[in-house]
Amino acid sequence: MWDELREDIEFQLAELRDLCERSAAELPPSVQPAGDFVAALAAGAALHAFYCGIENSLKRIEVHTGGALPRGESWHIELLEAAGADTKARPRILSDDLRERIGSYLRFRHAFRNVYPQHLEWARLAPLLQGMGETLEQFEYQLREFLVRLETWPRLS
Repeated sequence: MWDELREDIEFQLAELRDLCERSAAELPPSVQPAGDFVAALAAGAALHAFYCGIENSLKRIEVHTGGALPRGESWHIELLEAAGADTKARPRILSDDLRERIGSYLRFRHAFRNVYPQHLEWARLAPLLQGMGETLEQFEYQLREFLVRLETWPRLS
């Protein structure tokens, strides 16, 4: 019943893994000089894409389970918050700890989209880059657990 959702999630996870691997190889946070504008811009783009990939997975889950996508200016925050709660349509997707961790990528995404790139600070980028792999590992684990719980989730008829 949930094959299409599984395929969507697997696609997103594969893209996120590729992004993390390439970012770790080409943008190692420990070796980038603090004043390297191009490296900071590339890192910002990678972090933005990372968050967007996570968000795409959460949006697909809402659509596939019949939930309503939030609207308005704070819809990104509301979507992430909703992922931490059971609904009538689906079980909880993410733990509070992981939602908080992903929230730091959401906050960066907002800054990246609203600040001129020359103001990106390597000191802020580096910890997020370093945390991408672990964040993805937790995200992948929790998505797989979610899909297992979803199979037996009671649905309204």
